[in-house]
Amino acid sequence: MNFFQKTLNWLVPSSPTDALTRILFAWRLWLVGAVLGALVAGMAYAIAPPPYRAQATIVVDNNLEEAWQYFPDRQLFYFLERESRKLEAVAWDDQTLEQVAAQVGDTTPEELRTNSLKISHPAEGGWRFLAEDTDKARAKQIAAAWAEAFISEARAGVEVSDELEDARAELRQLLSAGKPDLDAVEVVTSEIAQLTEATAGISPYIELDLNQTKGIPAARTVSTGIYLLAGSLVGALLLGLMALFILKPEDQDDTGV
Repeated sequence: MNFFQKTLNWLVPSSPTDALTRILFAWRLWLVGAVLGALVAGMAYAIAPPPYRAQATIVVDNNLEEAWQYFPDRQLFYFLERESRKLEAVAWDDQTLEQVAAQVGDTTPEELRTNSLKISHPAEGGWRFLAEDTDKARAKQIAAAWAEAFISEARAGVEVSDELEDARAELRQLLSAGKPDLDAVEVVTSEIAQLTEATAGISPYIELDLNQTKGIPAARTVSTGIYLLAGSLVGALLLGLMALFILKPEDQDDTGV
């Protein structure tokens, strides 16, 4: 019997029950497996740690009450989703990423889009611009540059449609009457919806505010605790499986508790 089998026999006490039941109740086996797994995970974290992730936050306000008067909620959600898609397209546009690449250096828009950048946002509220890099300071620099470039390009892409603004003014005038003509209101709202579909630019009613310009937070994409926990679980399971398949029936009575 080799050393490894002797060690497993010590970790798994003898019992008249079957091998699987022995292993399930072998607390020493699970403890040693968890400790070994955590040690290996800790070494892996120290040798090849995960990259840093920095986050820049932009507050997006679509001013729905001002831009879309007298529209039902379902249409408001449609307008909101449409404007969000346009803003997201600006965030990933080549022109936006070229500004980021020029500012941080030693990268390209393709590399940023593929390896470094992520965006997380609701339709309205705080949009999180996330940048990953092995260097903490550089991750912060990329996130800040992306957020600033996004705001610059989004504001440059604002399109004011005279026809759309005239229709909005007409709608406000109709709604200001004591008893608005509902048929006329329906005609104008339908016109507004059609003009909105034809407008490709960013709505002038959208407000963008960079929430942080300094002190952008950055942390590892995976914490040490997650590494150690995962390593402990994997180590315990692997040692348990090894014991299940390596221990021989004749070994079961060699060692007591």
